[in-house]
Amino acid sequence: MKDKNLDYDWFKTTRVFEVFTKMKRAPSERRLKDIWLKPKEYIKITSEYYLNQTNAYEMDFWSLTFGYEGSGKSSKNLMQYAYLIKKLGGDPKKEIVKDLILMQSEYAQTVYLFSKNKIFKHPILTDDAHYIFGKYYGLTSESQSLLQLARFSRDQQIINLLNTQVPQQLFADIWRERVNTYEYCFSLNVVDKNDMIVGRYMYVAFYNVENSQYLRLSKLVRLPIFWKMIITRYVPNYLTRFDVLFDEHKELYYTYKYIKSFYKQFYSLLRYLGVSKGRYFEMIFRLLSALTDVEPYTNEYKAIVEHFIRNLPELTRRKFYEYGVIRKNPDMMSQSNPEGLDIHPELLYLVREYSEIIKVRTGLNNVNVKLIKKMAKESKEEDLVMETLRKVAVETGSNWIEYDYAVDGIKGVKNVDDVLKRLHRKGQIIISEINGRRLIRID
Repeated sequence: MKDKNLDYDWFKTTRVFEVFTKMKRAPSERRLKDIWLKPKEYIKITSEYYLNQTNAYEMDFWSLTFGYEGSGKSSKNLMQYAYLIKKLGGDPKKEIVKDLILMQSEYAQTVYLFSKNKIFKHPILTDDAHYIFGKYYGLTSESQSLLQLARFSRDQQIINLLNTQVPQQLFADIWRERVNTYEYCFSLNVVDKNDMIVGRYMYVAFYNVENSQYLRLSKLVRLPIFWKMIITRYVPNYLTRFDVLFDEHKELYYTYKYIKSFYKQFYSLLRYLGVSKGRYFEMIFRLLSALTDVEPYTNEYKAIVEHFIRNLPELTRRKFYEYGVIRKNPDMMSQSNPEGLDIHPELLYLVREYSEIIKVRTGLNNVNVKLIKKMAKESKEEDLVMETLRKVAVETGSNWIEYDYAVDGIKGVKNVDDVLKRLHRKGQIIISEINGRRLIRID
C-alpha cells in the first residue's frame, strides 16, 4: 500500500482507530485527524522536530524509541536517520557505517571525533541502547565514564536516536534525565477470513517533550506489549504506520543488517564461550582489528597473537584460557610461545568474513592498528634476540657476553642495536663497558 493511500480515511478502518473511539473520553475527530500522519509526513515532521529543538536550545537531543522485540524500532530510527543525513547533505548508506553505535567505546570515540572535527547537529544511531547505556554490564567504571560524557557533550548538539525494549533497561541518568522525547513502536497482525495471518502492520506513536514527561513516569512503559493501554492512557502527538516505507529504505537497511550481523556473531560467540565483561569484548575487538590484513599463521600473525596474549593481565589470561578464547594450537608453537597458544578459530572466521566492516569500525573503537603491529613486531624481535643471547650464554658458560660477538650471532633481526637498547631500557639485559670492553649481561 502506497504512502498516499494511508490517509485519515484509511486510518478510520483500523483497529487502532477503533480503540481510540471506545475510550471513555475519546479524542475528538479533529484531534484524531491531527494525530494521524501519513508515513512520510511522520518521518519529516518528527525529524524536523529534533532539529528545531537542537537549534532552539543549542544542545544535544535524545530520542528514545521503545517497544517489544520485532516491533520495528531499528527500522523506524533508520528512516529518521536517513532524513536527517540527507537534510545535512550526506549519503545515509556511507555515513551509517560510522554513525551506528554498537559498543560502549564507539560512543565515546564518536563524540571525541565530532569534537575534534567540529561536527555539530549530526545524528547517531545507538541500536540496542541497553548494551551501551544500560544495566547489561552493571555500573562499571566504563559505564560511569560514559554517563559523565553524555552529560558533558551537550555543546556538540548531537541528535541521539536510541532504541531499547524497555526504557528502564537504561541507567536512570539516560531515560529519566537525558531523553527528551519518547516514541513507541508496536505491530498488529493482519488476518484473513479464516483467521490466518497474512501480514503485519507496524505503527509508531510520537510523544513530544511535554508529553514525554508524563510517559516516562508511567509503569506502562515497562509493559510495551500492552499497546492499547499505552496509546489510550497517553494519547500521542502523532501516529502513523511505517512498514510501507521499508522498500524505500531497503538498501540502507541491508547495510545496517550487515554491520549488525558481525556484532551479533561476535557477541554470540563470546557469550557462548562465557565472556561477559564489556572491556573483554573491546580487548578482543582490538585484536581482530590488527588481524584484518594478516594471513593466518604467518610470522606477522604469530607476532600479533603472541603479543596480545603476553600483554594480557595474568587474571585475564587465565580467564580467556578457561573460556576458550585462547587455546592451544601446535602450529603456533615456538621458542617464544612454547605452549602454542592461539585464539579461537571462530574469531579468525569473523576476521575473514567481515574484514571491511572491522576496518571501518576500528576508528570508532579507538584502535591504533599500526601501533599494535609495530609493538607486536618489536616484541617478536626481542624474543629472537633474547633466545640467541641465552644460547650464547650456554655455549660460553657465562652470563657476560661480548657485545659485538652477540650482535654477529643474531640473525633474522634488522637494527639489532635498537632491539638491544630496548631490552636494556626494559631491564631484561644490562649493557655496560668494563675495561674498554662492551659487554651484555643476561640473568
